Amino acid sequence: MLKLNNKGFAISGILYATLILFLILMLGTLSILASGKFLLDKTKNNLVSKLNYEDYIEIFLDYTEIKVGKDYSNMPSLLEGVTLTDYYGNKLAGEIDYDTNLNIAVPGTYQVTYTATSGNKTVEAIRTIIVENPITPHNFSYTGSVQPFNVTKSGTYKLEVWGAQGGGASSTGGKGGYSVGEINLSINDILYVYVGQQGASSGTSIAAFGGGGVVGTSYPNAAQGGGASDIRIGVDNLYSRVIVAGGGGGAHRDTSTLNWVAGGYGGGITAGTGSTTTSGAGGAGGTQTAGGVGRSTGSWGQGGGVSGYDDGSGGGGWYGGGMGSSSAGQTGGGGSGYVYTSSTVSQYPNGCLLTGNYYLSAASTIAGNAEMPNPSGGTMIGKTGHGYVRITPLILKY
Repeated sequence: MLKLNNKGFAISGILYATLILFLILMLGTLSILASGKFLLDKTKNNLVSKLNYEDYIEIFLDYTEIKVGKDYSNMPSLLEGVTLTDYYGNKLAGEIDYDTNLNIAVPGTYQVTYTATSGNKTVEAIRTIIVENPITPHNFSYTGSVQPFNVTKSGTYKLEVWGAQGGGASSTGGKGGYSVGEINLSINDILYVYVGQQGASSGTSIAAFGGGGVVGTSYPNAAQGGGASDIRIGVDNLYSRVIVAGGGGGAHRDTSTLNWVAGGYGGGITAGTGSTTTSGAGGAGGTQTAGGVGRSTGSWGQGGGVSGYDDGSGGGGWYGGGMGSSSAGQTGGGGSGYVYTSSTVSQYPNGCLLTGNYYLSAASTIAGNAEMPNPSGGTMIGKTGHGYVRITPLILKY
């Protein structure tokens, strides 16, 4: 049997303790080495990922499909809404090329293929363009109330408005004007459509829809001015009108000749003055900055009219026409037209609710004594009957 003295026990304890410490140190070293390898691998992976991200490019399309009417002549650049981005979505300055067989004059479905290269990497994106003949328009006839139109696709739209004719026997009421323009609209925009009412051919105390002035109910020889047609954006308010076609002035039956004498034509920058009767000149037409002068002067969006006067009343418009000029038995002036552009915004009274995002392009306003498109096809001189509104999509972006 092995026997240890006290000294031997002490030596053995030291050896055991040294062995345990050695083992602990070894385990710690191995752990550190393993951890170091992990950190090294992680750093290496991150570096590789970062290099991959920096080499990453993508062609981003704001919209992947465009629908366009074949009669649209102002097709935007095919690079509109196309950007080159990195992994994080930041825009890059690289060049983007495209190839297409698009023929805007021929209905059909076409593709535009976009390519871009960064280093050794080339990426590609495809956009579809559908040419229709034409895109179906939205038509609005007179109803006597506002007609909302909700924009469901962003794009470029053509706005057309025809003002209503003034009242009077044998179509002697002043004819309505016409205004047109193109506008960029966004999804969820709301338009409020007003289609003018033809003026009554005898006295009425109720204004024609669209701002035709009132006339005396006891005066059967006095006819009412026609209502303007207009489109408003965002809110249903006179101060949100983006386009207006003036209504014609009311006619009057001459008490000497017993013939009906025509009211002034509506629309245009300055609308027409009512024709002269044996009682004198008719009311003046509205302008871009003021209502037509008359016994009852036109105002902002409203034709002149007083229920106690025996005169044709003024047509509605950007500014309404005047009712008569100086005495009973006279005709009404037409209401003016308007198109909202960067050059006409200064003519808006204080309180305009529109922004420059809604400026019209290719815009004009035509008076009712001039040739204009007929909503039914072809052309005509002035609008007869009630007004009319048409909204035609030119380019739709999906």
